[in-house]
Amino acid sequence: MSDGVVRMADADVERVVPALVRAFGGDPLFDWIEPRPEPRERFVAAFMRALAWRSHLFAEAFVTSPVAHGASLWKGPELGHLTREQSARCGLDQVADVLDGGARERFEAADVEDVLERTVPRPRWYLGVLGVDPDGQARGWGARLMKPILDRADAEGLPVSLETMRERNVAYYRRHGFEVAKTLQLPDGGPTCWVLRRLPQS
Repeated sequence: MSDGVVRMADADVERVVPALVRAFGGDPLFDWIEPRPEPRERFVAAFMRALAWRSHLFAEAFVTSPVAHGASLWKGPELGHLTREQSARCGLDQVADVLDGGARERFEAADVEDVLERTVPRPRWYLGVLGVDPDGQARGWGARLMKPILDRADAEGLPVSLETMRERNVAYYRRHGFEVAKTLQLPDGGPTCWVLRRLPQS
């Protein structure tokens, strides 16, 4: 395990959610889904909590320790769409309930999993979330949070995929071996989405 990074435990989920909410403040995707600040914060918290449980229960999740500055939330090589039971267990089936009207429609339109499947088909590792509290950024936490699975993917000979709606992140991920595999525009004035792929490295 990387220095200061451990596998997520049950108690870590709630501890790290506030850091992930702050990490994704100003993210074009969430700003587009819910333009209103207070409902958006509730939505992002519910979404991050559900994704943390998803990765913790069904794949891999890592968190900084002893202070929960941030986390990396993964889907494993064979994990595709969750079953109804899995979605209920991690709370993903309830995330849309915190949204109303157009925000809920935009959230549903933002699902790019089918694009990911076509661009970087399984088996592959998928980095669903990498987030570090702004107060803890520029200290190498992101690299340390990715390292366990990037090393594992290399050992297994598997690619890694992710997507970002922040153009500045593209250069960051390129420094870690990722390249842009596809660029797409979300509908109805949505942000640009960069799908990135990292091939296994020796």
